Amino acid sequence: MVKTSGMVIEKTGARIFVKNGDDKEILIYIKEAADIDKSRINEGDQIEATGVLSFYDDELRLLPRSDQDVMVLSKESPVSAPKNEEEPSITVGKMARLGKYRPYFIGSSFVLGAIFVLLLILRKKI
Repeated sequence: MVKTSGMVIEKTGARIFVKNGDDKEILIYIKEAADIDKSRINEGDQIEATGVLSFYDDELRLLPRSDQDVMVLSKESPVSAPKNEEEPSITVGKMARLGKYRPYFIGSSFVLGAIFVLLLILRKKI
């Protein structure tokens, strides 16, 4: 069993992303069978989660087993960035989740490269 705690920075469906004290992002995945009330967890909340560590689709994730494995330590509203600062369009954690598309990026690069070479060859012949 693994235990972690931190602030909820993003909540989408069964996925809850938590930033711990070391500024590392942790994915907590809530399975339907676990019967965990996700509605009590909001972005900005400080939570503590215990569960089984799993590796799926190039992602390391924590799988709580029941509602008792996820505790809301404090409820806080998310802190918004000052208006003069721009938020980055993509975070490191989101970039890591794009890793499962790597084979498609590589394949399409080869196809585009082959098309480019073919067009160069055809242009030389004309």
